[in-house]
Amino acid sequence: MAIFAAIRAWLAARWVLLTIIPGAGLLAGAGNVLASIVTFFSTKLGQVVLLILVGFALFVAGNIHGGRAAKANCAVQIKRMIADAKAAQEARDKAAQEAAAKDVAAAMAELKNLNEALERAVKQYEDELAKRPADAACRLTPDDVKRLRKL
Repeated sequence: MAIFAAIRAWLAARWVLLTIIPGAGLLAGAGNVLASIVTFFSTKLGQVVLLILVGFALFVAGNIHGGRAAKANCAVQIKRMIADAKAAQEARDKAAQEAAAKDVAAAMAELKNLNEALERAVKQYEDELAKRPADAACRLTPDDVKRLRKL
């Protein structure tokens, strides 16, 4: 209450300032409004309204501060999730590359075994043909052609 009394005393003194400062008449209108506001807030109803206004201002300030803090926290979580997703993607890529390398190695081994089997079969057939008599005009018989087709 003392602060309101001090403001009222200052406003009463403003009339003295109006006579000293030229053009201070513009301040008189603002002074009257300020005096009315101070008078209102010095009443019980005014103090309740002031308390409600201060509470609302604190609520708004807290809401703004909380929103900013939540947004910053959300940004940190998003960055962490992106980093986790990249790490998981790299792990999946590595696993896929290892699986593909194993599949290729198995396929290559199978092809190598098949190639060796075919080379043995061809070598064996060549040895058989070399043992046949050389006087025949054509060494291949219809059975030989069928056998070659099966290779």
